[in-house]
Amino acid sequence: MTKFLILIYGIVCYLLALATVLYAADFEENLLVPKGIDGGTSEPLLVAIAINVVVLTIFVPQHTLMARPAFKAQWTRVIPEAAERSTFVLAATAVFALFLWQWRPIAGVVWNVEDPLWGTTLMALNFFGWAIFLWSTFLIDHFDLFGVKQVWRNFRGITPPAPDFCTPALYKMCRHPMMLGFIIAFWATPLMTIGHLFFAFAVTVYIFLGIWFEERDLVTTLGARYQAYRQQVPMILPLGGRRRSGLVEND
Repeated sequence: MTKFLILIYGIVCYLLALATVLYAADFEENLLVPKGIDGGTSEPLLVAIAINVVVLTIFVPQHTLMARPAFKAQWTRVIPEAAERSTFVLAATAVFALFLWQWRPIAGVVWNVEDPLWGTTLMALNFFGWAIFLWSTFLIDHFDLFGVKQVWRNFRGITPPAPDFCTPALYKMCRHPMMLGFIIAFWATPLMTIGHLFFAFAVTVYIFLGIWFEERDLVTTLGARYQAYRQQVPMILPLGGRRRSGLVEND
């Protein structure tokens, strides 16, 4: 019964996360949602900035702290290990949903591309960024990333395999294609308001901060193998050729 409840818990956490990501994709372009990034309650400038800073900074420690191995080791003394990833996904989803709910628009237009060709091109880039993000999750195992495989293995009594380091497809071009997808999606827009610019800049800064923490943990876990990967492959922008080394990969 406990295994079944953990399985249901993991599936619910996944579905909530998926719905939130889909909502966010529409939110940042003001599409098909009741409140987009430029909609909602207007506040005085300083109040809007303060609220937005607060909701963004709530996300940063939650996402950064709960992803650290030291926190996971302590956290799994409280909750079942099989539910650890799902709990992380649920917490991140809840904080992100809070951000989407409480975000305040900031008036003012930075750029507004009215030419149909260029406007359509920017929207295509936006969708392309979200596609890169989604594809990248499947390249490294989408259902493992969102905790579904962990609860399924627990339900079936399957021992999880040892962690393996691989660099499939996009991961041969840059080390963090998911983050590249986010950056493209958040910056490629035909209408860039001051509020959207504030959001895009703040999230981009957080992305690079999160990468710093993540790669520090990966170097600790994988050692010379990840160090070699860092030397071979750019962090975000897939520019330049890949240098040869003795690194052996699994695709």
